Amino acid sequence: MGGGASTIAGFEALSPADQANAQAQYQALVADGTSDETAMTAIRAKFTAATVLIELPQLLDAIAAAVSRGKTPLVVDASDRVNTFFSYRQCTLLDGKKMAMDKSMRKVPVPEIMEEARARLVGALKCGHPMVIAMNQCVVDVWKTFNDATLPVDVTQHGRLAFFPSDLVCSNAGKGLLNHLDSLYRPADTKDTSNIPLCRNPNEFHVVLTSNFAHVDFEKYLFKPEMGLPPPKYQYEFILVQQEAIEEDL
Repeated sequence: MGGGASTIAGFEALSPADQANAQAQYQALVADGTSDETAMTAIRAKFTAATVLIELPQLLDAIAAAVSRGKTPLVVDASDRVNTFFSYRQCTLLDGKKMAMDKSMRKVPVPEIMEEARARLVGALKCGHPMVIAMNQCVVDVWKTFNDATLPVDVTQHGRLAFFPSDLVCSNAGKGLLNHLDSLYRPADTKDTSNIPLCRNPNEFHVVLTSNFAHVDFEKYLFKPEMGLPPPKYQYEFILVQQEAIEEDL
């Protein structure tokens, strides 16, 4: 494809804004001297939701690779081995299914659920280790329900306070949260750091999403038009864990 083409073939499913962005970035690469083929490979990698099939012992390497590419890892494991594995590791677990059940079954107000999620998120940021959001076999609506944009302005103090900014949580493996510590942290969170919001090990902090839906089903459930995970899909990397019997330990 030449640099003057107006549409990148295969990107018709993207929104018009994303198509224009992809085309502009492609043309910029070519203008800087990158070959058409190399530029196209880079743009397709950025604007496509890659899917990798792994065995459980490859999990950490697959997650690290996705994070290095600026993608948010979405680990799909129909068993519960991935969540069990993370329960023994140094990370912060957020029970996404509990968030959904708290709202729908227990009628807990959304701001209370969001404050609990914020506290878990801040815990991961302070320690500088991964934040794992375990959705189990549940559609957790972090797009239109558990999202700061849905909270009343008196709760967010007209945007001054952040709780669970899902657009940042679910993009670039949550790395953008590192630029919003001031709005995420509360005075009680900084008592042990001289009232300064800090992340002790920012290079190790990232967000991982896990789901227990079957490989053939997760996209239709987690990316519904009206709810689920925030679009676009290309900001995620789908890591599908094979279901064959494998070693217990990584």
